[in-house]
Amino acid sequence: RRNAFRAEVSAERISPLTDRAGLNEGRLYRATAEAQWLYFHLGVKYEKSEGYMVDPNNLIPYFLKFEEFSNRAKSDVGFIGGLRSEKGHSFSLFFSSSTERVNEQITSTDSQSYETEIKSQSYGVSYSYLF
Repeated sequence: RRNAFRAEVSAERISPLTDRAGLNEGRLYRATAEAQWLYFHLGVKYEKSEGYMVDPNNLIPYFLKFEEFSNRAKSDVGFIGGLRSEKGHSFSLFFSSSTERVNEQITSTDSQSYETEIKSQSYGVSYSYLF
């Protein structure tokens, strides 16, 4: 099809999988909208998580023990847009910005935890050809 629209909204809850004191029930909210017409496509996504959460779309940090179990609060906004031709060429741009609040120790010798806000941005460019 040349014209299409997709919208998706979801909410997830998870109880902590470990018996550590102070872990809150996790909640994850997602909203996505994408539109395609003629040779263009645009999309936007919003994601917010709070408490203990294992993201089912990104399990690698949990299996490899990169992720520490904590009561994190994170919000993420992303945009994607691009062009495609009838001959199979496709070009896309991506931007994402996130803010995360977590309690962390500054050094290993300091037992005090401090509330920390971590902001990050990511950009991407892709080209593909479909045969």
